[in-house]
Amino acid sequence: MDKNKEARRDLIDPYELWLLLRGNHRVVAAAALGVLAAVVVGTLAAGMQFRARGSLYLGELQTGAPAGAQPAPDRWDFAGGASGDVGTEIEILKSQELIKRAVFESGLNVTLAPAGWKPPRYLAWRLARRDPNLIDGAAAHLLATRAAPRDRSIDRRALSVRFVAAGLYEIWDGGESWGRGSLGQEVDLGGLTITLLAGPAGAPAVGEVYALRVRSADEVADEVGKLVNVTVPKATPAGDPVKVVSVDFLDPSPRAAARFVAALLQAYLDRRQSWKTEEATRAESFVTDQVASMRAALDEAERELADYKKSSNVVALSDEAKGMVDQIGKYEEQRVASRLQVASFAQIQELLKRSNAPIEQFLVGEGDDQVLAGLSNNLAQAQQELRRIEERFTPDAPAAREQQAQVDGQLRVVKNYVVGRYTRAQKQLDSVNQMIAQFEKKLKTVPGAQLDLARLARRTEVLSKMYSFLLERQQQAGVTKASTISRNRILDNPEPPRREDSPAAIFRLLAGALLGLLLGTAFVVLRRLLAPTFESETELRRALGQVPVLATVPASELSVGGSPPGSASPFAEAFRHLRTNLYCADPSRAERVVLVTSPSPNDGKTVCTFALASALASDGRRVLVIAGDMRRTAAGSAGVPPRGTTGALQLVGLSEILRRRSHWTGVVRSLPSVCGTVDLIPAGECPPSPAELLSSEEFRALLAEVRASYEMVLIDSPPFPLVSDALIMAMNADRVLTVLRPHNTHRRPVEEHLQRLAALGLPHGVVLNGVDAMSSGWERDYAQAYAAQPAMVRDPGGRLGAPA
Repeated sequence: MDKNKEARRDLIDPYELWLLLRGNHRVVAAAALGVLAAVVVGTLAAGMQFRARGSLYLGELQTGAPAGAQPAPDRWDFAGGASGDVGTEIEILKSQELIKRAVFESGLNVTLAPAGWKPPRYLAWRLARRDPNLIDGAAAHLLATRAAPRDRSIDRRALSVRFVAAGLYEIWDGGESWGRGSLGQEVDLGGLTITLLAGPAGAPAVGEVYALRVRSADEVADEVGKLVNVTVPKATPAGDPVKVVSVDFLDPSPRAAARFVAALLQAYLDRRQSWKTEEATRAESFVTDQVASMRAALDEAERELADYKKSSNVVALSDEAKGMVDQIGKYEEQRVASRLQVASFAQIQELLKRSNAPIEQFLVGEGDDQVLAGLSNNLAQAQQELRRIEERFTPDAPAAREQQAQVDGQLRVVKNYVVGRYTRAQKQLDSVNQMIAQFEKKLKTVPGAQLDLARLARRTEVLSKMYSFLLERQQQAGVTKASTISRNRILDNPEPPRREDSPAAIFRLLAGALLGLLLGTAFVVLRRLLAPTFESETELRRALGQVPVLATVPASELSVGGSPPGSASPFAEAFRHLRTNLYCADPSRAERVVLVTSPSPNDGKTVCTFALASALASDGRRVLVIAGDMRRTAAGSAGVPPRGTTGALQLVGLSEILRRRSHWTGVVRSLPSVCGTVDLIPAGECPPSPAELLSSEEFRALLAEVRASYEMVLIDSPPFPLVSDALIMAMNADRVLTVLRPHNTHRRPVEEHLQRLAALGLPHGVVLNGVDAMSSGWERDYAQAYAAQPAMVRDPGGRLGAPA
């Protein structure tokens, strides 16, 4: 038999498991009730957790192109949207910096409670009908924010807040006063900076004392980051981008949880707005500074030109000089624009060298470059697709590597284009410088007075045009800054939850009952698997292999000891079945000596021996039972007539016969019963060496004599391999019957028992004793159907029929 089949046969089939649980239903029920009681006690004694929720509308994503759509060539969208995709926004929301800021602003790192107050348990909370003041007694009157401890040991100090006047309080460290403060104002206590606020129910009354504990915002942020949950609604079937995210947070205080979520949403909006206006503000500041300096230079040039005209006879330029001055002014305007363009592309090149630089910063000041806008949109789409792939696959996946290669290719195209544009802008600037130098060289040919006037006029004209150009850029920067208002909004403001999120009582009770059932079942199954004895008929049949089962004796008190029952009992029917199987196995009736043994004591082999003898005697056969267990006293189970029969205690038996002290004919005793008469040779007294007596010639001679006098001889032997007597007697027997009993037969000796007896080559069969009569479905149905049939009786005329 292969190992796989053996493994399959070792499994407990469902019906066998059901029988096992049914037989141990009290153990399973006790385990379930015990676990359920522990869960109930633990739930009622547990603290509560409250979940506050808020949601954000990501209006910035509305400018993003849908998946697969091509952006318009004039759209300036380097990140696929003004603020990136939803996944990016979620990561920003959960960033350590924003969480730390929310902890600091909401006062989540501060614990305030009335002096002597203890957190209520679930039982008290439910008995109080979920009164929020039971949880947040301090938060109704006193709140804390912006607590910044500078001493790391401050969280171990017993701080307290005592109100000495309306809105005035003192903070004490044990018995030492740290300082005073007013509600709504920041107070610096040396090792601690904190702001206390009046709660929604009004400021605390004079004389009230609150326990205060302050922890580092960094430490609390590390813990809080694991409890913040950001989710998005399920996408629509059409695949439209989802622009709403929900933020929830668990905390023992419902008001603290709501304040933290509100602070986190506001911190996100502030950070997004600051990022959005940062570049526009920088550009506006630069241009504003340039306008101011250009205005001053222009005023100075105009003053110098006016002064020169007053002191000189030349008040107007010739047409040639005036034309050259005008031309230089135009070229100076082009030079300023070229310098700005060169500086812009140089900044883009520097930003492109950073691995994680914000992409939207690359194109500041270059909104009119449609080619670069198109390249940026292609890069943004490739990066968005890469993020989506990385959410589903590992970076080493083929799809991720392919998309990463595409992103790198798009980025190289952008870098090459920027380098080319920078080079062209620099060449254009050099060309403008050359043209200006040529016109300045021509101006030197003008007479001296005309030259000075031309130089002043040229400077004034250039500064005037540059000033006009910068004013236009300043207006553009102002418009850009004004238009960079974030479209992200808080959709749902978090409110303090009125119901606890944990413990979930119903779920816990159901889970506890289920866990108890599972533990009880596991205990019963594990106890069976680890039991030293066979625990069911199925296990016994698996261990037998090819050895046939000749009879299954139902469990009853008679399967261990006692007299055979009446002819109508299932017990008696089992031995009729055994008798029939023995007849079928030996049609010639040549097998006269049958050895009955077992692997373990108390398997019921003696009872089975006498019950089989009664069944054979009821069939009219002459039967002899030899009590072969000489290792027990004459009062042993094999040496005494079964309970309920007549006969006195026998002190002379097999032991005396084999030691030639008596002849077997003088030792045999008849045991009459309702089933017939069975002869018995008791075991007798315990000899010093039973094995030597059984292997002697006297035992073989005894069996030869009784074969001639009886049609069936049954030998009740000791357990084997506990002692070797059964193996010795089996060499003189015609057939061996092994009695096995669930919950009693040990596993370890069975294998040796079967192998050693099989080596003798004798016909071998097994009797399963003490088995549940309803262990098989067909046996249960047959027993019920058989019990429902009316008994057949004979009428006075001798005919069979059902009773009236």
